[in-house]
Amino acid sequence: DAQDDRLYVTQSSGDRTVKVFDLKGQALSTLATPDDGRDHNPLYVAVDPVSKDIFVSDRGANAIYQYNVGGVYQGEVKVDGIDHMGTLAIAIDSKQNIYVADAAATPQRIVEFRADGTKVATFGETLNLNFPNGLVVQDDGSLIVADSGNSRVIVIEPNGTVRGADRKSTRLNSSHITISYAVF
Repeated sequence: DAQDDRLYVTQSSGDRTVKVFDLKGQALSTLATPDDGRDHNPLYVAVDPVSKDIFVSDRGANAIYQYNVGGVYQGEVKVDGIDHMGTLAIAIDSKQNIYVADAAATPQRIVEFRADGTKVATFGETLNLNFPNGLVVQDDGSLIVADSGNSRVIVIEPNGTVRGADRKSTRLNSSHITISYAVF
């Protein structure tokens, strides 16, 4: 599918848009943030594995924007209960639930929402997350979290089992890690 062969690059300064490239680096289009008077800061992109819609987290506007597969703005997914400075990484599972890393909450956490913005669950409140800035949902439903401030990767399985929470066994040689998701 040609729509899977896209690279989305957020620009959180300058024109604050999301640039769309093919895998050869050719610019294809731009996903513009809404012209609504708010301060925009697009940070993370997730692609719905079912519809192929594109979702962009906007930290400045405390919003998640949805674009169709052709890049046309579809609207905003309202996610209540997350401070605008906390909206970081996002991921979408095969049930079209949206996972949001909330770095402003105390304790920091991951919040799962339905596509309509209804909160489903929270994860990680007991894991001492520190700047969880990367999320990926595996095909089996496992949620992978890049816990950058703790230099570790955590896996939360669908049954609630957590792997990698022992910092000593999963410590990485980096003070900043981010998980990116690409489809080839």
